[in-house]
Amino acid sequence: MSVDPRRPAAPPLSPTMASRKLQALAFIEIYYARHGVGPSTREISAALNCSTGRAIDAVKKLHREGRIARTPGVPRSIRPISAEEEAMRRLASAGYVVTKAGLPGVPVLDHIPTPHGQEKIESTAAGAARHHRRGPQAENSAPASG
Repeated sequence: MSVDPRRPAAPPLSPTMASRKLQALAFIEIYYARHGVGPSTREISAALNCSTGRAIDAVKKLHREGRIARTPGVPRSIRPISAEEEAMRRLASAGYVVTKAGLPGVPVLDHIPTPHGQEKIESTAAGAARHHRRGPQAENSAPASG
């Protein structure tokens, strides 16, 4: 691919070129952190210097993408999602299976299994230690009497 010298290069990105949707998300996060409730669509449109319709479109896109939570028809119900919800959303979008259920419980054992052929030390009532082998090798390794 060759570069046409007659065509000027694209200008570098600047904060003023950010999408309206991301500007709306940043405003919602700041507003929610300061006030504890979500902003109205009129407040979003005033902050973004756009029409209320464009602000509503940005909010709908953010909700569809799972970047914010809202209840349609309920005033000031727009809120940013938590860090946990954002992490789960990103994992799901990357193809991971994500559930809110925890990991399965670990069963409680009434004994500790030993690997095959290893010695187990048990203490007796007198406090002395007794060694013995577990498994099939224990039968073959008994001392010969004689």
